[in-house]
Amino acid sequence: MKKIFIIILIIPIIGYFTSCEKFLDINEDPNNPKDATIIDLLPSAQLGIAFGVSNMLNRVGEDAVQHLVVGRYDGWAVQGSDVSNAWRFSLYAGGLKDLEVIIEKATASGDFHYVGVSKLLKAYAFSIMVDLWDDIPYSEALREDIEYPHFDDAQTIYTALFSLIDEGIADLDGANEISLAGYDLIYNGNINNWKRMGNTLKLKMYNQIRLVQPTEAKAGIEALVAAENSNPGQVLISSEAHDFNFHFFNSASPENRHPGFQNDYMVKGEAYISNYFYNFMLNNNDPRIPYYFYNQNDAFEGRNYGDPAPIGNDGDTRTVQGLYPIGGKYDDGSMLTVSGSSAAGDGAFRMITNMMRLFIEAEAALTMNAVVSDDAETLFEDALYAAFDEVNSLNAPDIDATDIDTYIQARVQAFIDAATTEEKLQILMEDKWVVTFGNGVEAFNDFRRTGYPDIPLPIETNDVELRRYPYPEDEINTNPNALEQPENNQPVFWDNN
Repeated sequence: MKKIFIIILIIPIIGYFTSCEKFLDINEDPNNPKDATIIDLLPSAQLGIAFGVSNMLNRVGEDAVQHLVVGRYDGWAVQGSDVSNAWRFSLYAGGLKDLEVIIEKATASGDFHYVGVSKLLKAYAFSIMVDLWDDIPYSEALREDIEYPHFDDAQTIYTALFSLIDEGIADLDGANEISLAGYDLIYNGNINNWKRMGNTLKLKMYNQIRLVQPTEAKAGIEALVAAENSNPGQVLISSEAHDFNFHFFNSASPENRHPGFQNDYMVKGEAYISNYFYNFMLNNNDPRIPYYFYNQNDAFEGRNYGDPAPIGNDGDTRTVQGLYPIGGKYDDGSMLTVSGSSAAGDGAFRMITNMMRLFIEAEAALTMNAVVSDDAETLFEDALYAAFDEVNSLNAPDIDATDIDTYIQARVQAFIDAATTEEKLQILMEDKWVVTFGNGVEAFNDFRRTGYPDIPLPIETNDVELRRYPYPEDEINTNPNALEQPENNQPVFWDNN
């Protein structure tokens, strides 16, 4: 029954999000009538946010950090129109609007589990939007009595989000009548996992602001980790079972597979694996290559960043994303031309995971001398093993344990041998860049915050370096309270690198 409900729900949503772009006021929600119930709205909100972040916003980030080379964004050539659908349809008028309605209705009905989950999802979505756009509409954005919301200061929004997360966690201990089970597409109603997600989101956000608010960041991280150390497994995401992921489905009719699968296996339009990314893994003898990439030909076929050569008619020969992260094919050497029927396409969009949490703690220990769960070296090693566990949890032959140990010990030894903190940070962040393949938003955040990996400049570009996403042009043109379009190289508030 649950699967039937989910499939019925997704039919109008995926089709709408992938339709042509048009203007929509951010306070309107075309997908949901005003009398929709909280059990209707929650899965719709979760899908809207997950699709919005994992599709175009993710692809822009993956291009910027050279996981992928995506034609329309290549060489920092990102336009406001590239991110307009995510801003308007998926987030403001989609998932965020749904969450606001849930908070109002569930508060009135006394269903505080729905209130808490919705506040945590709202905090996650707005934190990502601040990370990408800096100042955005927040305090007035979802109010039906305000047609043209003002843009709030980004740092002020971050401060408000910390409070919103605390509210959401507290609400999860409140009264509740309608079970989340069957309607919560992420944790299926596991309240403890939602609490862990909220606290780990705070951990991630504290790490994000460490360059501009070092005292607050260190204190916040140490307090969260101390609470986890006192109550192991109860406060933070600390195992793969706790991961905050959105698992896409394997249905082609209706189409609800991973956006990356749809782009690489069905459309085959403009995305290549970056040569720099592939060569980095190859040069480090990374055994995950056949899980990350599938070769449709007898050799790897990628593209250099900013390559001015026209995109050729090579959709049936270029290397595509593999089993990890999009649910594509494991490369068994078959060299088949991929299509929509080549694999399940049911990949997960990994938003906040145990592996990420370990990397965050390692970065905090290294850069802030923060007192966390272990020293940076051990946390780095644990993070790498957790990353390999994620790959081995997929439906493919397990990576040989000896190969895993050989790779990890070589990377840890490189970390030990690095002479300075900065050199150690480079090693740490290079490997985090590898394991966050599939989440270009977080990889782009890490790159801006740390400067690593030291990716090459585009071969050719007419655009300034990308440090933020541009505002959608229709927001600029129709909202009299919108800010002027900043240059793409203007940093967001926490980017002091």
